[in-house]
Amino acid sequence: MTKKVIQVRLAIQQVDFQCLFDLTWGSGQKISALVPFPLSLETQYRTWYNTYISFYSSLPLLTEPNEDGDSTLRGRVDQQGSLSERPLDWQAELVQAEADLFYQFHQWLRHQNLFDIRAQIATLARTLEKDGGSVDIFLSAEPAFLARFPWEHWELGAEFGSQVPLRIARCPSQLKAPVQEPEQERKQGKK
Repeated sequence: MTKKVIQVRLAIQQVDFQCLFDLTWGSGQKISALVPFPLSLETQYRTWYNTYISFYSSLPLLTEPNEDGDSTLRGRVDQQGSLSERPLDWQAELVQAEADLFYQFHQWLRHQNLFDIRAQIATLARTLEKDGGSVDIFLSAEPAFLARFPWEHWELGAEFGSQVPLRIARCPSQLKAPVQEPEQERKQGKK
């Protein structure tokens, strides 16, 4: 028995300091919502990103075998003969930056203007509870930085008690078909 899958499209477009959310599903049904975009979310994302880069840059490089076949740890040489400050705990900083980003992100997506979109996705999910299916959400965002947010962590089903898996996939906002040469030109080019 194949499980039923419902596909929906969620297009998000930023216009000035607002984001337009368009949810489409089924036979052309559509819900739209306009939500203010918090500039603090973009700042928090940059903070998380920089902390992420700093955390992984601070890790010692992995081992590399020497001529005896033993692994030696490659690392960076600190300045010799000087005392340095206590190193920053980048892992703790990263955990905190991630928590702050998720908090800001969830606050934004809990906006009252998005209630109808969240409710519609939950309604579609509830129709699949007996069948054990899933809802696939194809998300496109303009400008591209919006697609970088952690959409997989959007707590869509929790608000309405849905247990159906909601799978989010990012897709480009515009798809252009490849240009095909006309039949006549291909035949002339082969002569």
